[in-house]
Amino acid sequence: MERKLAKIVYVDNVEKHFNADSLDICTIGGWKVVTKRDEFKPGDFAVYFEVDSFLPIEPEFEFLRKSSYKKMGDQEGFRLRTVKLRGQISQGLLLPISILENEDEIKIGYSDQPWGKQLQVGPYDNAILIQEGEDVTDYLGIESYKIKINSYMKENIKKIGKGFLNVVLTISAICFGLQVISWGTQLLNQPYNLLVFAGVIVCLIGIGMIGLTFNEIVKFVLIQLSNKQENN
Repeated sequence: MERKLAKIVYVDNVEKHFNADSLDICTIGGWKVVTKRDEFKPGDFAVYFEVDSFLPIEPEFEFLRKSSYKKMGDQEGFRLRTVKLRGQISQGLLLPISILENEDEIKIGYSDQPWGKQLQVGPYDNAILIQEGEDVTDYLGIESYKIKINSYMKENIKKIGKGFLNVVLTISAICFGLQVISWGTQLLNQPYNLLVFAGVIVCLIGIGMIGLTFNEIVKFVLIQLSNKQENN
């Protein structure tokens, strides 16, 4: 079952931040989220974004740029993490329900349903119901940051396997070259002959492969260190 990275929730409780006059602490299903003062009150609908959500580059999320901007491959976005704000752990992000509206006349309003008035976003045929638990992940273009990391790790495993194979082939080439030299000196009883020359050539190729493999290892390590620093 896929996680609902962004969903409509009820605000269960709101209390003033104990260490900041401009902040509140909202409770949503057991999670604590720090928000702006008086932005929510108990019983309000809101949109909750879970930790490890990767939000797209959109004007409504630009306030996250300084704290949450990340780049994974060619894709830019904002990664949500558990943070501590003025001494209070904040898990995820809570935004007003109006985040679901846009400039294409997609507004929040009521529609007549068999069960009565229904609060929703958008036209009747393609509406998002404003109700607790409604999944708006795809609607807002939210992705999982962990999925991106797992895909990235798979690519790294392939590179590590390729590097290991190169090391094995390199060592094998050098060993084979030394063996050819030994055969040449023993069988032909001459220090210099074509067989010895062939063995030397194989050894030189192996040594060249060592240089290339070492260069790739250094590049790989530097890339990993760079990505680790970026992801932290």
